[in-house]
Amino acid sequence: MDIWTLLNIKMDIRTGEYYQQHKDEACPNIAIANESLTVWIDEEKQSCFDKQMLCNKVFARTGKVEKDKSTWTCKDFWKEREIIPKAAMEYIHWEALKKALANSPQGTQRWILKHSTGQCGVGQMLQRWKYQEHSLCPRCGEQDKTTKHVIQCQAVDA
Repeated sequence: MDIWTLLNIKMDIRTGEYYQQHKDEACPNIAIANESLTVWIDEEKQSCFDKQMLCNKVFARTGKVEKDKSTWTCKDFWKEREIIPKAAMEYIHWEALKKALANSPQGTQRWILKHSTGQCGVGQMLQRWKYQEHSLCPRCGEQDKTTKHVIQCQAVDA
């Protein structure tokens, strides 16, 4: 092995040792320049967090206030945003969805999250982000295109 390979192995070992020594310590919230995404819990910015704690905060909020979406559970939000009838919500197998998502590759998880929330490169968002001056579908030319339209577009090449 050459010197670079040996140094890489040595650093990997030291990194693992350092992680084991410090994995239980609290991580400070450090400002990150030009960050594009932040996570806030109870008005405190998080630079690192326990994934289970974050999940509990998202799915188990209590004290829902009708006009304050920050108090809503994810189910409440999607029911309102997508106008899902209450009866239909009962037929969604949330645990199966959770397991399927957890067992998906990270790239697939990211795509599903971005696509389901509409935070991806579709006409409406590209216009909002000022990447283009219109929200037209590039295939059929319809206005105000969302992720829902990507699935339903009637263009021949869609």
